[in-house]
Amino acid sequence: MKNKQLLYIYGRKEMVVLVLLGILIAMFAFTLGLHLGKKIESKRAAAQIDAVPLSTSPDKLPNRAEINEQGKGTLSAVDDSLGQTLHEEVVRMGAKLDKPIPTELPDKPRAASGGATTKIPPSPKPAAAAHEEKAKDISEESVPAALRPAPTGKFTVQAGSYKTLEEARDQSNILEASGEKPFIRATEVRGKGKWFRVYSGGFKTREEAERAGANFKSKELLQSFVVVGRVE
Repeated sequence: MKNKQLLYIYGRKEMVVLVLLGILIAMFAFTLGLHLGKKIESKRAAAQIDAVPLSTSPDKLPNRAEINEQGKGTLSAVDDSLGQTLHEEVVRMGAKLDKPIPTELPDKPRAASGGATTKIPPSPKPAAAAHEEKAKDISEESVPAALRPAPTGKFTVQAGSYKTLEEARDQSNILEASGEKPFIRATEVRGKGKWFRVYSGGFKTREEAERAGANFKSKELLQSFVVVGRVE
């Protein structure tokens, strides 16, 4: 039998499908080639990096001469710094450097005391001395409030307690200027000595005394007060 050549005739649709299929196969082959090429290049580059020998150099250790020289420089810098600090401190305190201090021997012999200095007690301040002298001049007989009898009543207002009669007199003068009739009594306080207390008013109840003290304080006649029992 004679071989007959077979001819296949494709339509337009079949040709389009075949062309698209060929394009897809070509794109797949191209993408696969790129991917494999990148892998091969990266492996080759890594192999070249591993193959390059690293240059190593031995650590340079200082010898004994260099160590001694560095130590001398450090000690010199420390000495200079300490010297500068000491110089600044001495200058700040008012001392002088690099100058001899003259020393002179006394021409005259020492006194019988052997050269010892005699301490002279400081004289009292004029203001304090005048205040003490003035306090001595004031007596209870010269202060009217100290001679005034206590008013009747179970309670009274203590306007203050003072170390000196002069201070008590000043407080009583303030109350007298407002129309009150205060009275001063001296009392001995254990461990403190003699004190002078200023009182004002005689009240039947504690409440009345409290109101009177609050009234004095509101008028700024006193700084504080205490309600106490009747004082003779």
